[in-house]
Amino acid sequence: MAEQAQETQQQKQKAASAKTIWKGKEWYELVAPKLFGERIITETPASDVVQLTGRTVVVNAATLTGNPSKYYYKIRFRVSNISGRRVLCEYDGHECSRDFVSRMIRRRSRRIDTRDVVTLQDGKRLVVKVIGTTIRTTKSTIESEVAKKVSASVAALAAQLTLEAFVTEMLAGNLQKKIQSDVSKIYPLREVEINKTDVLAS
Repeated sequence: MAEQAQETQQQKQKAASAKTIWKGKEWYELVAPKLFGERIITETPASDVVQLTGRTVVVNAATLTGNPSKYYYKIRFRVSNISGRRVLCEYDGHECSRDFVSRMIRRRSRRIDTRDVVTLQDGKRLVVKVIGTTIRTTKSTIESEVAKKVSASVAALAAQLTLEAFVTEMLAGNLQKKIQSDVSKIYPLREVEINKTDVLAS
């Protein structure tokens, strides 16, 4: 009986503590941009709407898009506009999971990394990091030429696309295929992935 009474008392204390934490706070819906169908990303409490300004949230792409093939994409959103309890977010970048990147690298192949700051058709600037893997070990001179071609391909593609179009094409895998095709003129790559993007402040 004593143990039951103690357990009941602990439960009451936890409930009271929870009420204290949420007391005076309002719940807000964080909404994805039109690109993702303005889905509700999550709900979050805040005592002052100012606390939400500039906040970022990371969502798994498979959950967001319903496409399980992009399970390794972690998409980051940033709060851009607040209307009542509806908090609109904008795309802020993405990153591939470390496990996925590790599995890309196979024996007797080489990893080629590039990092470029590109300007999109709508004037926005984006940091784009690409990983490519070779079919077999190669000379450093070839790797250097491949990296240059990847960078040139990324810049050319970005110049033709708005941020929304870039993200759409990336999630569909079309950008990766185009980069791989461009590079094949120099040396064939086994796999190409856009490992990370970051939207730069205007």
